[in-house]
Amino acid sequence: MPGSAKGPFAGNVISTDLWLAAMRNGQAFGRQLSLAATNNPHVQLKNPTASGKIVIVHSLQGFSTSVDTTILAGIGNTNLTTLVGVGFNLDVANANASVAQCRTQDVATATITSPLYVDRSVALPLLGFTGYFPQLSQFRDFMVLGAGEGFEIVGVATNYTLAVALQWIEIDG
Repeated sequence: MPGSAKGPFAGNVISTDLWLAAMRNGQAFGRQLSLAATNNPHVQLKNPTASGKIVIVHSLQGFSTSVDTTILAGIGNTNLTTLVGVGFNLDVANANASVAQCRTQDVATATITSPLYVDRSVALPLLGFTGYFPQLSQFRDFMVLGAGEGFEIVGVATNYTLAVALQWIEIDG
């Protein structure tokens, strides 16, 4: 439902057929975001208020060199300070541009007040090689972002390195 982010346990929002159709139609995007050793690194996928689109996060992978650090993921609707850019079209032959913004920031404290997911990382593959948070591995398309909504991943530590790769689709809202 547009305008209301669904939590990670919303289940299958779109079918595999719709994901493949979105890829063929140039509506599927991806981007990797990373922050070198910093304090409380934040990574955000933000659907701008005036986008006219619904953004559905399809998959997520992450990597960290840090040990024993809490990872939070959840709704973060306030724009992070650094606009890295927008997503890259997964159909390289398609010229459709992404509207979803990819943002980063390091701040003194974590900005997610109600995390949808919390993990205690034990280094290296932060989110596992499956490509999804372990508890979310049975779900695809687990986050629906309406206009003005954002999805954030935060490493709660000082001197922390975080890299996150996201894939999503954008459909007319």
